[in-house]
Amino acid sequence: HTPICAPSRSQLQSGRYFHSIQSNVTTPGPKVTGGAVGHVDLGEEAARLKKQLARLDKEIGRISKKLDDPSFIERAPGHIVERERGKHSEALGERETLARSLERVEAIGEPS
Repeated sequence: HTPICAPSRSQLQSGRYFHSIQSNVTTPGPKVTGGAVGHVDLGEEAARLKKQLARLDKEIGRISKKLDDPSFIERAPGHIVERERGKHSEALGERETLARSLERVEAIGEPS
């Protein structure tokens, strides 16, 4: 997912940043729609990202276990195996994106 905004370090000195969104936005976090204005607590955002990463790690582990099982590969119809491979690939991509986002949030939150 693409970040809503990319504030500079100077805008984040207090550990919070201000943003204004003028259109409907779909994100994995809280729903924000037209004209919303507010602050994002970097600690809360980091906690939310960590929770999502834990959920994804669990999902990736479940799918990996299934795909590593030779009997699943042999017995399941081809389209089911491909669907699981697609889910696995998508989850890995989402995890990578969330991990990068967490790194950025944690780096922004560090004192200068």
